Order: sequence, then structure tokens, then C-alpha cells
Amino acid sequence: MKTKFLMIAVILTCISFSACSGSDTKNSNSSEANIIGADSNTNIAYPMDEQSFTSSQRHWVNLAKGFFIVDLEISEEISETQKANFFRYIISTPMYENKIKEWKTEDKYVIPLKDIEEIIFSHLNTQNFDPDQGFLNKGVSRYDSNLQEYDTSMIGGYGGAAALGVLEYCEDEDENTINIVLGSYEMNSFFNDPPVYILNGTYEVTFLITDNKQDFKVLKANSD
Repeated sequence: MKTKFLMIAVILTCISFSACSGSDTKNSNSSEANIIGADSNTNIAYPMDEQSFTSSQRHWVNLAKGFFIVDLEISEEISETQKANFFRYIISTPMYENKIKEWKTEDKYVIPLKDIEEIIFSHLNTQNFDPDQGFLNKGVSRYDSNLQEYDTSMIGGYGGAAALGVLEYCEDEDENTINIVLGSYEMNSFFNDPPVYILNGTYEVTFLITDNKQDFKVLKANSD
């Protein structure tokens, strides 16, 4: 029985930051893009300076980066599989380490349906979940519909690497939302000295901040 928490390296770069702003995106026809050696069809997107972020802003960015690393997708018409995938990931983060202790038995973790629903309903924009449709019952995990519990021998175990930067970070105090657009970069170029910011794609996450500044719902998490 194992519990593994995902660790994410935050890569720091240098562009000015404001509460609701974005990075500069250039194609290789611009003089600056050509100077740094981009190919003729390459998009260059300069990430924001994460060193200037507050601890709260870094918290939300790191959470969004974790979603990207595990390939999490949350659409407006959220599926049962998306709900189950979100649940499996979010309980592997430190915010649920105390609950993990409650679920631990001698040789596995036993999670009652009421806990699953509480977590999903707290963090996703839904108030229903069909565990028989969401959990695929393969590998080390299984949902027992008779006992209404989810059994697994491992929580966490996620891994992966990506070169990620923040392209947009916007807080809407009226709507209590935070919208983050991440850029996924070509790995080797990103770690060049000096770095070359070749954008492969984007990933957008929208959080709704609820009762206190750490409680949230994920309204959207989608790649381009």
C-alpha cells in the first residue's frame, strides 16, 4: 500500500506581472523572435514572471500545473469519468492527507461513497455522481456498488515532466474567479541558456473561489 504525492517544479522566468495580465506572444516573423533563433513557423510566447507572484497566486498556479501534468480535463458538460479522474487526483494532494489516514486499513484504502461525493461536489460544478459509470474498476482500484465504497491499494503515484509557464493570470473579484492560462513549451529549448520559449500548446483552468480563499470549485480545465 502506497501513498505518493505529486511534486511539481515551478520554473521561474522574467516578464512583468499585474493582477490580470498576460505574456507577449510573437511569431518568428518578428525581429526579436528571429534573433533568438526560432524556426520560420514557430510561435514564441514569453511566460510571466512567477517570482513576482504572491504565495496565494503561486498556490493556484501550482494546482493548475498539477492538473496539466496528470492530463486532467474538466469540461462544462462534465462526464462521470472526468469526475472520477478529478477525485483520484485531488485526494493525492496534501490537502487530503488527513483524510487518507482515515481511509487507511491494513492493506488498502477504503473510501465510502459519501466522502467521494463530498469531495467531488465541493470542488466541481456538479451535485451528482454515478460511481458505476465513473470508476472503471481496473488495476489496483475498484468500486463496490453493494458496499458503496471505493477500494484502492495506492493513492497518488502520478508522475511526469513538462516545461510550463504562465501566459495569463486573471482574478475577477466580482465573480470570485481565477483564470489561468498555462503555456506548454518545447522542453529542450525551454532549458537552453538562454531559453527559447517555443510554445507547443496552452491549457486553461478557471477556479471559482468559495467560502474562504483556499476553498474552490474547478469550472474548467482544458487544453487547446
